[in-house]
Order: sequence, then structure tokens, then C-alpha cells
Amino acid sequence: MNKNILTILIIATGLLLQTACSHTANQSSHQSSAKTIEKQISNTSQNKTGHDIASLAKLQMGKPYRYGGASPKGFDCSGLVYYTHKQLGIQTPRTSKQQFKTAQPVNTNQLKLGDIVFFKLASTKVSHVGIYIGEGQFIHAPKSGKHVSANFLNDPFWKTRLVGGGRFY
Repeated sequence: MNKNILTILIIATGLLLQTACSHTANQSSHQSSAKTIEKQISNTSQNKTGHDIASLAKLQMGKPYRYGGASPKGFDCSGLVYYTHKQLGIQTPRTSKQQFKTAQPVNTNQLKLGDIVFFKLASTKVSHVGIYIGEGQFIHAPKSGKHVSANFLNDPFWKTRLVGGGRFY
């Protein structure tokens, strides 16, 4: 009889441990699933924000270049970045140099819609900026006498001057 009671106790203890371990595994699995869902929501939100930035930049195509401009009446390069982000409630510095210093760095091989691309033109410092719109293209306000337009990052002129990418969202 003692052997039967001992056997029952061992089996019961084993079942309790299995249930407890299973509960912990399920709880861990639920926590992992929740983190995955949070990450997907965050990525979806980021993708929407990036898409919105790129769309706002596209709407400005054809607008005139204006030194110091940050409105649809006229843009300089950093003014275009400042304006598109401001429309979505995202604060950015006003100049390309400040934008380069404060943006979250992004590898140019991993650019997403709405990311910022930085260039060195005639100096050793970042002096030009544009907004990545996908498929290797960016929108920018090039220079006096020109209009907001799109170019390819792999264009020989831009490719040799590209110094990095960044993100403010």
C-alpha cells in the first residue's frame, strides 16, 4: 500500500511540474508574441510615417528653389526636410549640417521611404540633403534657378558625394 501511495505521489508531482512548466512556457510564448506584435505595430507606424514624408516631398516637386526657404513658396534643401517633417509633427533642425548631426544614422543600403540622405558638395562638410522616396531615388531642392526635383542616388554626380543616411521618425 505504501508503494501505491508513493507511486501516486510521484505521478501527481510529475503532472504538477509538467503543468507548471507548460504554463511558464505558454506565458513566455505569450510575452514573446506580444513583443513581436508591438514591434510589427512600431514598424508599421514607422513605415506609414516614412511613406507620409515621401508623399509630402513628392507634392513639393516643381516648387522653386529659394535660399532659406521652408515653405511651398520656395525651398532650400534643408528647408524641404524641415517642412515635410514639420507637417507630421516631427521636429528637425533647420540646416543640413545640424540635420546630419542629429538624425539617427541609417546605412545607405537600408534606406526606407522618408529617410534623409546627406551629401558633401563643394566642401568637406555636409552641405546638401534630400528625402529618400524609394527605388534608389531622392527628392531635393538642388540650387538657385532650379526646382524641387528627383534624382537617382546612383547617378555618378550624387553617388560620389553621398555621405550617409538618417532618420527623424
